[in-house]
This record gives sequence, structure tokens and C-alpha cells, in this order.
Amino acid sequence: MLNFNKKEKPQPNWIDTKADEYRDALWDIKNSMNNNIQKILTIQQFINCLPDGPDKELEEKRLENHKNSLLCNIGAYDGVLADWRIMLKEASEEDKANMLHHNNVPVTSSHDYAKILIEQFYGFDY
Repeated sequence: MLNFNKKEKPQPNWIDTKADEYRDALWDIKNSMNNNIQKILTIQQFINCLPDGPDKELEEKRLENHKNSLLCNIGAYDGVLADWRIMLKEASEEDKANMLHHNNVPVTSSHDYAKILIEQFYGFDY
């Protein structure tokens, strides 16, 4: 007689699921940081070309908004990275190996990552 019972799918480990969430959150934050840094550097260059007046003041306000947004990104990045490191400390050795191998969570600080983005924008070492 044939057994047509469905095979049980393995349930994902809660650590893998949480690590995936942290990884996805970090990638979203990194993309936002990249966008804000590009806008900041571009607006700064544009402000340097403008004469004093209302247009320059408007661009300076836009610049401040993007700088504040970048600071929020840096805080969020550091918070998620700290949570991921806490989870890594509490995980078993097998789970640690899986987290480090499969999730590609960065180990650079937010400030180092911001410097890397600036270097890439200008095409040279900062």
C-alpha cells in the first residue's frame, strides 16, 4: 500500500527568522543612508554655486533636512546592529555559524559605512 501522507516541512528556526529580519532592516537603512548621503553631497555642491538669496536659503533648509534624516538613519543602523549582536551572543554555536554565514549582516559601524559611501560618491579615499 502506498503512503500518500504529506511530508512535514521543517519549521524555520526563530533565530534564522529574526536574523533575516535584522538583515533586511539593515539593508533598508543602508539604502536610505546611501540616498541621503548622495543628496547631501549634491545639495552642498549646488549651494556653493548659488548666490546669496532665497534660493540658497531654501537649499540650505533642504540640506539640513537631509542631514537630520541621515542622523536618524545612523541611529537606526546602530540600534539594529546592536540588537543583532546581542542575539548573536545568546545564540548557540550552530546558530551563530548559520547567522554569520547566511545573513551577510555587516560588521562595520554606521560611521564607517557613511565614510565608504562618501568615498564611493567622490570616487576616492576620504
